[in-house]
Amino acid sequence: MTNEPRFYDFADFRQQQSPLRGSFSSQQSENTGLSFWDPTFTPATSPPTSEKQLSARSTSDVITTLELSAPVELSFTKGNKLFKFKYTKIDVCNDIAGSLRCIELNDPAMVSGSFIHTFTNARRPIPHLEQPAASTQRSLRVSFLEEQSVQIAQTVFPTQPRYTFEKSSDCDRFQEAVFGSSLLLVAGVAEISSKGRGEEAISQNLRVWKSKTGSSNLLYFANSQRKEKKRYTSLSVNSVDFVELPKKTGKPVHLKLIANGDLPTQLKNLSILFLDNNDARRFCTLLQTLGVTLTNR
Repeated sequence: MTNEPRFYDFADFRQQQSPLRGSFSSQQSENTGLSFWDPTFTPATSPPTSEKQLSARSTSDVITTLELSAPVELSFTKGNKLFKFKYTKIDVCNDIAGSLRCIELNDPAMVSGSFIHTFTNARRPIPHLEQPAASTQRSLRVSFLEEQSVQIAQTVFPTQPRYTFEKSSDCDRFQEAVFGSSLLLVAGVAEISSKGRGEEAISQNLRVWKSKTGSSNLLYFANSQRKEKKRYTSLSVNSVDFVELPKKTGKPVHLKLIANGDLPTQLKNLSILFLDNNDARRFCTLLQTLGVTLTNR
């Protein structure tokens, strides 16, 4: 016998729903980042009259369509039940101002009905990459830190969807479409710490992004044990004076930071212990190509 928890598919979901019943929560979520944001819920709108009409798009939206090389598993909970659907196509919809409006998932084989994941904040959410990655084993599950509104089978409700990809290329393209920037590096770290503040993050992913304006940023989830709110921290590559690559394996990479108004006054350097030595070298080489001085110690 297996002890794995049971999950439900699209047919199970439809059977337990009453037609045209759904609700949104209008409760404001708290901010989860130094300079970032979380989606909040939207007041309920009139439900559609048929499943074919389910859409959160506007005619002026800019659509990025991802035809996946392998199906993505979309999982979420409703009540005490875990649902898992498979999709092969994702539409990421942005409004004319560039804000993320929604993510729509479709299955051309029509095994799973359309799934609409709605965002209402004017600023883009951060796709949270679960489980620290290594160069030989990428993290392929993306979620968001707070609930958002979703719509499926004419039912609207708040939940926290998780997107589990089979291919790293699909996972990367999805993150880029959601965040609106190019993903230059994903690397798992055991710990990020600073001399002035101590532990900053443990067992997280460090990502390097390049925006459409050409600026590059380091992004990590600060989940330290200090009595501070856990949040995303973004660090401009321009604020890095130089990076030190250790000669011995298993030692942390050091970043010397340039004091500016965007950084806490105590944050003058960072020590990053990567899970994989190859990722440490890739990270240092990337920063060097972005104009940061590289030294060895």
